[in-house]
Amino acid sequence: VLRAMLERHARDRGDAPFVHFHGGPVFSYSDVLSRVQRRAAALRAEGVAQGDPVLTFLGNGPDLLITWFAINYLGAIYVPLNTALVGGSLAHVLKDAGARVMVARPDLAARLGDVDTGTVQTVLLVEGSDVPAVGLACRTLRDPDLAVPLELERPIMPWDTLAIMYTSGTTGAAKGVV
Repeated sequence: VLRAMLERHARDRGDAPFVHFHGGPVFSYSDVLSRVQRRAAALRAEGVAQGDPVLTFLGNGPDLLITWFAINYLGAIYVPLNTALVGGSLAHVLKDAGARVMVARPDLAARLGDVDTGTVQTVLLVEGSDVPAVGLACRTLRDPDLAVPLELERPIMPWDTLAIMYTSGTTGAAKGVV
């Protein structure tokens, strides 16, 4: 289970490098756990609970990794969106996923103004301060300064759903694969 692995490796490996982003920062195991716990606390404050699907509309990089791990740290379900999605294909996935919360870059969130957003109610923006006018509650995602482990309703089990990945939809509408 990702949560237990992050905690164990942060304890055992601490300041050793966990990930080096091309042309960007290097995060240690301890740094990743701290960032994940802070992001998880921000998501919990937005009402994300264990078992909830959470959409991400982010390009590759630090925000995607930390958000993905934070979603799973809470026992919620990571639902990444292909950054190429637009129009009807985007609307289909938004409706099908059943998520109330999305974490997005502002430039990608701007695409939501042209489609049916299904059950999405809140868009949390990870970069900049430009809030696109999309007809949804949009605000900048603010991670708290203090990292703390968050209590769970029940332990996360290996058979709990970790992610829903949408197919490319080459033979029809994209399908969510658990």
